[in-house]
Amino acid sequence: MTVATDHPQALEGLTDFERRQLEKAVAQARKDYTPATRMLSTPFASPGYHTTYKGPTVHETRQSLKFAVALLDTGSPDDLKIAIDILGKVISLQDQDPSSETYGIWPWFLEESIQEMDPPDWNWADFCGAQLLEAHLTHADRLPEELLQQMDRAILNAARSIKKRDVPLGYTNIVIMGSFVCLLAGELLNDNELTEFASDRIQRFHDYTFELGTFSEYNSPPYTNVALNELRRLRRFVEAPELGALIDNLYELAWQEIALYFHPQTGQWSGPHSRCYETLLTPQIEGSIQRALGREDPNEVPTLDQHRLSHKCPEKLRHYFDANASIASKPRTLTKAFAKGSKNIIGTTYQHPEFSLGSVNYSDLNNQRRSLLAYWGKPGQVRSLRLRFLHDGYDFTAMQFYCAQQEGNILAALGLATDGGDRHPYFDRLTNGQFKADDLRLRFEVEGIEPKQIEVVELDSAKGFGRFKFDGLHFALNTIEATFGEYMGHLETSEGNNKFYIDLVFYSGPRRAFTFGDQATASASSKQVSIAFTASIASETPGTSPMEGKQTSLSPVYTKYSWKEMEVVAPTTPAPLETMTQDPKF
Repeated sequence: MTVATDHPQALEGLTDFERRQLEKAVAQARKDYTPATRMLSTPFASPGYHTTYKGPTVHETRQSLKFAVALLDTGSPDDLKIAIDILGKVISLQDQDPSSETYGIWPWFLEESIQEMDPPDWNWADFCGAQLLEAHLTHADRLPEELLQQMDRAILNAARSIKKRDVPLGYTNIVIMGSFVCLLAGELLNDNELTEFASDRIQRFHDYTFELGTFSEYNSPPYTNVALNELRRLRRFVEAPELGALIDNLYELAWQEIALYFHPQTGQWSGPHSRCYETLLTPQIEGSIQRALGREDPNEVPTLDQHRLSHKCPEKLRHYFDANASIASKPRTLTKAFAKGSKNIIGTTYQHPEFSLGSVNYSDLNNQRRSLLAYWGKPGQVRSLRLRFLHDGYDFTAMQFYCAQQEGNILAALGLATDGGDRHPYFDRLTNGQFKADDLRLRFEVEGIEPKQIEVVELDSAKGFGRFKFDGLHFALNTIEATFGEYMGHLETSEGNNKFYIDLVFYSGPRRAFTFGDQATASASSKQVSIAFTASIASETPGTSPMEGKQTSLSPVYTKYSWKEMEVVAPTTPAPLETMTQDPKF
């Protein structure tokens, strides 16, 4: 047998702390349970895609299943009854028609059917299937036979959907989670095809990841944390030595990534981040790291499943998390290749005892990217600085970022992909460089800062030059080029929501159309999107060394920018992504 599918005593090993945290999490979630719907009610939130629902509250399928599993884990007869109700309700929302395009998945919310989503989220087969398996594998002896049969059918539906979809190996967390669902479903339901599919995928994912040297969603706090959780979940049930060794290797790789990029003086996970939802570490991820280091906080707000996903940091990596360790006392630069291809993706992170600064040589500027990111301060009083490009107040994915970094110095340029995404890389891509806007601006966003901690040392709006002091951190910015079609950028500052903004504003006015794809009819001035800047971050007052970068035209499309020992080549003429993602040959 590859895995163990009978774990009625799987939670007997909970520590007193884990048991108390489980009880706290269940008590808090119980306040949001609505018996009429047999689901948890939560405030509506959206990443801006998949859902079209608008409303104050929703009943979430995934979170309701997590609540059901936690209720079962308490061992209470009363909680068992509620869990049974939740499981039956959420199972009923699954698309169980094998001929359906969305077979095996669930909607996000009770209030919005799968058909109403835009588009449906196939990941919900993985997320919900995993929770159903957790309940089945550890509490089958307490559940009614009729419900177990419903769970078997729903788990099989989810697993078959996952197998049919077979996401690329670069989709880290879904590959791992889907492998868990298929592997355990195959063993539980005697489906050898599922078991063989999952076992083979774990092997292929292991080989793919180690050949790359990192996870595809490079250095991403939420995604690496999910990968860590899913590897831990998978390892709890896998008995086969060969599969277990592969999972252990991947688990250690995840911890290596966390350790190398952790900045102990701030308690933050240094950039650049391929994907994340919050710039500062969430309490959940921060708490998970601290617990893995043996640091339990009784005031931590627990999640519903953290008692099932306890971690332990490998002993040989623990010193990376110690602000007093020798490795943390001196500045160091970490350069890492994240991907190889037509354009190699390389990250640079400068870890200084007073701050960290990270950047990536190329990425789009989607909302989840942290392509240029700095942290300073101390735990509980952390400040951050990130780069964004905003289209009507939301991150413009079509903007492409090119960067070089030398310690605390940055040289960067931006270009526009005529077929790049607007808010999402795939769901709303531009056609022929056409879009409408009432506001376009490049933003340096400082978070966690109070107005009294901000000093504008020097600001030249027209030239795009500024020097700032943020509670001990010195930041200097110089614009080399600032052209967006017919508009020239100017620098301005503002503040709000405990944030400070340094904006290079290109357009702010009546809503109008922009077209950059039809170069045949565009004038030379209106077709250019050429944005480049130098920036410097230091813990001490910087000298008066010049920040003016140089630029050299290499072709009608490409310009080379240089400053200090750094060089960046970027397109100044909007072009398709295929052009944007190539390393030009001259």
